[in-house]
Amino acid sequence: MFKIFLLKNLPQKVKDFTISTVRSLYNLDLEVLEITYKDIDFSYNNLRKQYNAGKILERFSEKYRDFMVLISDDIYVNHLNFVFGVAYPRVGTVISTYRLQLNADEEKFY
Repeated sequence: MFKIFLLKNLPQKVKDFTISTVRSLYNLDLEVLEITYKDIDFSYNNLRKQYNAGKILERFSEKYRDFMVLISDDIYVNHLNFVFGVAYPRVGTVISTYRLQLNADEEKFY
């Protein structure tokens, strides 16, 4: 079963869109779980004001396979200023909506 971990503060529109898109594109059985900042705080870099997506991916992959973590905060991986997401094939992915929403018109974004 594919797991989708959604950060609690994500707008409901984003949550609903993500769930319906994954379900319709991939025809997967889904388990949708809510996470909080407590679940990702270990990866926060105070100097950069960003979350290390690689660390989040590593931590979740220790316990899960076939998953997506969706957050609304800025993320990066080592040696890059920012990323939209990062993935391990056949393991999981971490995706951020942060850069997608910068200066986005709400009508066009949703």
